Amino acid sequence: MDSEQVISSTAQLKAVSNPLRMRMLEQLIAAPHTASQLGAVLHMAPSRAHYHLKQLESAGLCRLVEQRAQGSIVEKYYRAVAARFRIARTVAAEAAGRGPAEAAGVAAELDATIQGYLQQLHRQLDGAPGDPLVVQQVTLRLTPERYARLLARLHAVLLEFDSASRADHPGQHPYRILLLAYPEGLARDEVLS
Repeated sequence: MDSEQVISSTAQLKAVSNPLRMRMLEQLIAAPHTASQLGAVLHMAPSRAHYHLKQLESAGLCRLVEQRAQGSIVEKYYRAVAARFRIARTVAAEAAGRGPAEAAGVAAELDATIQGYLQQLHRQLDGAPGDPLVVQQVTLRLTPERYARLLARLHAVLLEFDSASRADHPGQHPYRILLLAYPEGLARDEVLS
């Protein structure tokens, strides 16, 4: 396993943008797993775990490291290709359809968020006390108008809490919230227009 892997393609970025795949990748960093083992650890059907594992493998983020025969069944063990992943600034620019200067800030922010997420996950797996890590993915079917209303409301909530936390009060702790919303399944020219 390499110490670090640079996420340098939009396919790799898409693979790690799924919170479930991020959790799978975390498990694969810690130790080799089969799809069935990942399914059991992450409380999902083995077929679903196998699908997401294949997405990570296709993106070059994990690889087959061992095969064990168990009677008539061959167990395939996969491992992450690196202990740490970093997003290349150019891939963020390409994915967002933006120039390198604008995308550099986005890539740095994504990288910091991913590393913070992984650190918090390690702390929780080690049983350290603290606030819970929340990861949730939802696919909504909305009209463009309702999508715009949803984003406006989410933005208003974030602004409300951000403005309330500007003053330094005892007991306040920083919390990182990443809100990633995008139209799924549209052609590139539809997304960027």
